[in-house]
Amino acid sequence: MMLEARALGFAHPEGPPLFTDATLAIAPGEIVGLHGPSGIGKSTLGRLLSGHLAPGWGAVLLDGAPLRMAGFCPVQYLGQSPMHMVNPRWRVGAILSEASAPEPKTLAALGIAEGWSARYPHELSGGQLQRVAIARALAPGLRFLVADEISTMLDAITQAEIWAFLTRLAAERGIGILAISHDRALLEAVATRTLEFREIALGP
Repeated sequence: MMLEARALGFAHPEGPPLFTDATLAIAPGEIVGLHGPSGIGKSTLGRLLSGHLAPGWGAVLLDGAPLRMAGFCPVQYLGQSPMHMVNPRWRVGAILSEASAPEPKTLAALGIAEGWSARYPHELSGGQLQRVAIARALAPGLRFLVADEISTMLDAITQAEIWAFLTRLAAERGIGILAISHDRALLEAVATRTLEFREIALGP
């Protein structure tokens, strides 16, 4: 039971391949760090694993079968800028309940105040909106999270609180997490193991 990328390749239209042979596996409850410089293709790989992009070749497998996109996807993608991941015309309450209303204990653990529900996304700080995006992803059926530079733009306290929550989530619910970052120190602090993007996707 795991999330796998098998020999994934991707190229933009009329461009050279961004990468050609990305292969990795993430087990339930595991936090895998993916390290590499900006612009190398880490985010594209994360979007492929969560079904946001279709691979040029290769396969994304969940428990040995192709990832299915009907209904709520069991692999959720969290990006660096939560404002790009939500509908700016929806109130926060509607965003939180888009797939399933989160449990009160989840909202409390993430520090999401009841009064936020009536606000629009632009009325929250980046850290507050990132907490909302995380809570929305935790619908029943979630198996894996792709956390793509989710704390890069946050202050140190918020960064620590969010990663403490995600670490507990992985341990308590067996949610596998791919933590994508160019910050090796962060990955060494939160990940079970860390992989270099060049090694798993580009070869020697």
